[in-house]
Amino acid sequence: EPVTWRLMGSPGGTQLQDPVRGVMNAAGLYGSNHGWALPGYPDASWQPVSLPDSWSARGVPPGIGWYRTSFSLNLPHNGYVPVDVQVGGPGPGAGSADYRAFIYVNGWLIGRYVNNLGPQHQFYVPAGILNDDGANTLAIGAWGMDATGGGLDKVSLVAAGDQAGGLPVAPVASPGYSARVYGSPTAPQPTLAAVPSAALAAGTFSVTTTLRNPGARPLHSASVALTVPSGWTESPSGAKSLGTIAPGGSGTATFQVTAPSSGLTPGLVSLLATAKYSDLAGSHTLINAADVSVPAPSLAATFDNTGITDDSNPSPAPNFEGFDGEGTTFSAQGLAAAGLSPGGAVTAGGLSFTWPDVPSAQPDNTMAEGQTIAVSGSGSTLGFVASANNAAESGTGTIYYTDGSTQSFTLSVGNFWYASGQSGNPATTQVAGVNFANYPTGSSGHEVYIFEQSVSLEQGKTIEAVTLPSLGDVAGYNAALHIFAMSVG
Repeated sequence: EPVTWRLMGSPGGTQLQDPVRGVMNAAGLYGSNHGWALPGYPDASWQPVSLPDSWSARGVPPGIGWYRTSFSLNLPHNGYVPVDVQVGGPGPGAGSADYRAFIYVNGWLIGRYVNNLGPQHQFYVPAGILNDDGANTLAIGAWGMDATGGGLDKVSLVAAGDQAGGLPVAPVASPGYSARVYGSPTAPQPTLAAVPSAALAAGTFSVTTTLRNPGARPLHSASVALTVPSGWTESPSGAKSLGTIAPGGSGTATFQVTAPSSGLTPGLVSLLATAKYSDLAGSHTLINAADVSVPAPSLAATFDNTGITDDSNPSPAPNFEGFDGEGTTFSAQGLAAAGLSPGGAVTAGGLSFTWPDVPSAQPDNTMAEGQTIAVSGSGSTLGFVASANNAAESGTGTIYYTDGSTQSFTLSVGNFWYASGQSGNPATTQVAGVNFANYPTGSSGHEVYIFEQSVSLEQGKTIEAVTLPSLGDVAGYNAALHIFAMSVG
């Protein structure tokens, strides 16, 4: 059936809800639209938490959550002390949890933080917005992108200097919360979380479901059930009673799930949790999903970019994107001259790799966008033969071991247009320098490069799969991190 979409702009339309802070301050979040980021918002009923905070550990489902606190300053009046809000860090670098944060000081949006990308962890609070001699409000909207990513790292204030002299800065107007403008606070609603014990769809694992009641009235006749795809099994089957859940309490049910041993399609599989309960307003249903990944069988099975062309045909198709989004590619002849031929052995960083065994003008590399790929073997090192386009690229991925443990790693790869350690490229192993790249119209006359980076593995463990960093796609001439080969040794 057709799907109808409705688009909502900022509340008030052309009559701005917050005319002082203006259109650039809007984040489009329910919380910011209802004044949760503003000084004076009535947050006394909010649950106190300590940072760092993990939603999965507390049975909170992925989505968007808000944190608020206040602090007072008494900074020297005869100079200027720049102040940053620091999330995690101090950086640079990336964390492992997949969440984003919108950072507000006294209602002003001062920064947007992406934990698993980084590299920025410190966000300057402009003079005038920060009250140097009095009370301030810090609010952060955190957007958890998956079942384990929700939460917030430690947050702190950092002095970025101590400057003598300077001109006085007048305080910037920072209107507070008004129920007339933003509406009265709504009562907190029950939530349902579903958290798998394993990230991979392999063998038997558990899914823990938690129905939380943050409200002031009990939830009666509560139950939860888990629905799995055909061919999968869950135990217990059917609904499991949680009884009555008191105000401020929660009910938990754990299901054992077994995935089929074969025939699964790579990608995410959603295991659907359904909770039912009743209260004074009637009967209600909540739905959430526990997502597990079916790894692709090999890196080659995920190839989604064509980065190599023959010199005789450097533009093999209309609107050809190539390696960089504008049709630039590595030369097949140039790579062969540098020792990189289809299906050939490549040694770099002390590891042996196999160069993609595909003809020119066919998908030959994977753009790192969070794909999970089966990788078997044990050793001390996991290596990647890779290159980036338009800029050096860095991101955080995950290694899965057969004993159920995981390891985060950071992959930093240089821009193919420059040598290792040059023009912003990290100093990594240079696999090859190719004397020219192919433009759609012919040779660029510019040398381009392939790199290798290795990641240390946990001793005595065997790898089962790897999730690549979640970065970009070359469409629209955007930067991307391209992986040609992986190896364990």
